[in-house]
Amino acid sequence: MPDIFDKVDKAPVYGSGAYFVPGQYICRVRDVKVVDSQKDPGVQYGIIECRIVKTTVEDYCEGDQVTQRIKLTEPSAPSNMKQFCVALGQQLFDEFGVDDVNAEFSRAVFTQWDKFTRKHLDESEDVYLFADAQNITTRAGNPFTKVTWYCMDEVPEDSKLA
Repeated sequence: MPDIFDKVDKAPVYGSGAYFVPGQYICRVRDVKVVDSQKDPGVQYGIIECRIVKTTVEDYCEGDQVTQRIKLTEPSAPSNMKQFCVALGQQLFDEFGVDDVNAEFSRAVFTQWDKFTRKHLDESEDVYLFADAQNITTRAGNPFTKVTWYCMDEVPEDSKLA
């Protein structure tokens, strides 16, 4: 019988299974990365892992981890990734706008998160963003939870967390 520790050595590590559900969140961004699908060879996902600081969602509480998973083969993937990068850039830099997000910036955010944050943040600093998650119906007629990201200075006035 194989040793369990040999299996542990070869086992993949999966991220949080808790995804954003409709509601509003103040999040501490913990990690951003691109991963290969375990189920579908050749498919990759952009992953944004956060810890909840505050939320309107009753089933989640402070400290829970939530994840946004962006399927990179979907037509909406570039827009969803750019929207996150814009909010992140606006949180970190003065006078940052949509035109400041280019391939180099988004690649650094999604493939070199640790290096990116070390370059732009002090060691004791964290990145906090506001997320608004809403259910929508895709063009194909499927339900989908759309996450819209905002820098903390741009939290919508009608937010229950403002």
